[in-house]
Amino acid sequence: MDENKNVIILLNTGKDDGTVKLTNQQNYYLNKALQKAGLFHIDLYEENVLSELDLNGLRNAPAVKTKIRSLISQRADIAWKMEQWEQSGIYILTLLDENYPQNLLNKLADKAPAVIYGLGNKQNLTDAGIAIVGSRDIDDEIVEKTQQIARQLVENGANIISGGAQGVDLTAMQAALEHGGNVIGFLKQTFSFKNLSQSGWNRFLEDGNLTLLTEIAPDEKQDRKMIIASAMNRNKYLYALAEYGIIIASDVKGGTWQGAEEQLLKFGNNIFVVDHEMNDKKGNKKLITELGALPLPDINENLLESMTDNYNAWLKNKDNKIHRDTQIEISFD
Repeated sequence: MDENKNVIILLNTGKDDGTVKLTNQQNYYLNKALQKAGLFHIDLYEENVLSELDLNGLRNAPAVKTKIRSLISQRADIAWKMEQWEQSGIYILTLLDENYPQNLLNKLADKAPAVIYGLGNKQNLTDAGIAIVGSRDIDDEIVEKTQQIARQLVENGANIISGGAQGVDLTAMQAALEHGGNVIGFLKQTFSFKNLSQSGWNRFLEDGNLTLLTEIAPDEKQDRKMIIASAMNRNKYLYALAEYGIIIASDVKGGTWQGAEEQLLKFGNNIFVVDHEMNDKKGNKKLITELGALPLPDINENLLESMTDNYNAWLKNKDNKIHRDTQIEISFD
């Protein structure tokens, strides 16, 4: 494995002594500083390089440098861990890798994860996809609607992207897989091979239809604060990976709402919402009327084409201030 990649992994793996890994923003500005100085990550092993490196843009740069020194000191300890991960079928993608999803970097910049751990078919990461998300607490009506949408998008040639949570996420992923589609699941936690076996997903991983991703290293310990942060990061990653997002059902609070609100207010509008209240989910209407999400077209055999037409029509609207001149042409071959 490339030694520069090894250093990035070191910087993004917490230590047993409590030293936490670099944040996405810290990784981003470190990368910029190294590029500006004509240096590589491997050069950080040289103390004089790190001491003189200008981490312009980062608050409390001296503390960040202290953290970097501590993290790269576990160089010998982590080598055997990486070997174990690879033997388990886990691959590691960093910002240096060709297979790293460029949508994440292009759309999120300093909020993109520096390291992603994966299982399954890497090819799925290069194909266009649609994110389907929603509440955990769902009834039969929402289950049926989610399944219909996932199956139709698969027939239209789209990959399905979701977060692996109970409720809408798992329903969409399972429906797509059982309909012969390709699925990317970006999880908020590290991989559990026991859960994968119990869920029956192993066969889809082996067949190449399923790809699972996480920013959490295998065996990394997560406290409640880290789990919440990882869940919120996951929402950003799902929308960034996808050409469009679809929200099936949302309350006016909770993870689905917060993720959609952040996306709509900070990153632009590529979100469609099922345009009626389902199972007392009051958030759907509010996302459309108050935050500007687009109503999902009626389910039809050309659903994806209808979504693209509606999105481009929204872009042309003279009152629209976001990406007005950028229409979308997507190939889902």
